[in-house]
Amino acid sequence: MGAFIFLFPLLVSWTPLTQDKKELIEIRQITEHVFVHTSLLIIPNYGSFPCNGLVYINEGKAVIIDTPTDSLAADSLYSFIVKNKKALPIAVIINHFHDDCLNTLSFFHGKGIPSYASQKCIELAKRDGLPQPQIGFTSTNFIPVGSSIVQNFFPGEAHSPDNIVSYIPQDQVLFGGCMIKEMNAKKGNLSDANIKTWSKTVQKVQNKFKKAKIIVPGHGKEGGRELFGYTIDLFHSN
Repeated sequence: MGAFIFLFPLLVSWTPLTQDKKELIEIRQITEHVFVHTSLLIIPNYGSFPCNGLVYINEGKAVIIDTPTDSLAADSLYSFIVKNKKALPIAVIINHFHDDCLNTLSFFHGKGIPSYASQKCIELAKRDGLPQPQIGFTSTNFIPVGSSIVQNFFPGEAHSPDNIVSYIPQDQVLFGGCMIKEMNAKKGNLSDANIKTWSKTVQKVQNKFKKAKIIVPGHGKEGGRELFGYTIDLFHSN
């Protein structure tokens, strides 16, 4: 990864959650076309939990990967894309069916933006009475963004039965969601996990996307390909 990630200015946009809460959303530029958005999921008896997503902007069009956790944060992200970056959102991609991914999906549906996820994600969201992504796929999905693409891929079960990864070849950025752990992270939420297949699933992602240089986990700091190895080792004994 080297200095590649630091060639671009750090853009930060915060929206207050309420007057007595901490800031809700941060937007950081990590490559020429890719931004990480981080919002706070409020968990009772725990506190605030930062959750990552991406925005990819190319040729005046934008794709959002995972939604912010709160409607105010969603509105802030939408305004950033439309007003600050003068781009048209054309798709929302949902990594998996947990609320740190699709909590404000209805906001973006209200803006007329179509959403994509694995077919299994749609089924699980419907089962649990959650906002449902609109367009499903079983293995691989490609979303054109100007002359480039976002590639979505279901590699198998890991953090959840429906988790996907999203790859942006133009910038060599891969969003791994909660399947991928930041360096030195613990195993995290295993309520819907398949810990027996987790390492093999990540190995499949590692082998398929050999040109990926920047890996963004669902929580914590982005890194290089070492995040694959760390995650594989973390679950290897299971």
